[in-house]
Amino acid sequence: MRRLLALILLVTTGLVWLGSSPAAACEPSPYSPDSCGQPTLSIAGDREVARSARATVVVSVKTRGALQVHGVITMTVTHARTGWTSEQTRTLRHNHARLRTPRLDAPGTYRILIEFEPTDDGPWLPTSRTSTLRVTRR
Repeated sequence: MRRLLALILLVTTGLVWLGSSPAAACEPSPYSPDSCGQPTLSIAGDREVARSARATVVVSVKTRGALQVHGVITMTVTHARTGWTSEQTRTLRHNHARLRTPRLDAPGTYRILIEFEPTDDGPWLPTSRTSTLRVTRR
């Protein structure tokens, strides 16, 4: 009788544990994008560079539900006044990607759009974030 109860308890605990896995039963909500540990992007690096310099942008992807996320990062750099655009793509490695802009010759403000496209199976959605970069005449 004790063995039967122990077996029932073990099976029930295992089923509850499997059902509570964030990747197994999570449906992302459009009202709360972090409800399933959705990726959030953080952007670090240069905020201001001299003319004809290259800026470094470091992108970090964090999730609540997974230790590592795999995907593709696309960076689009656009000059606010002239509309000049440059785009590059990098593979995300260990939740980080380091990207460098081409030489930025025109002074002014540049808009940086970072887009993340997950390649893992799971409930994750693509996400994006913008930042600005200022190029001075120095």
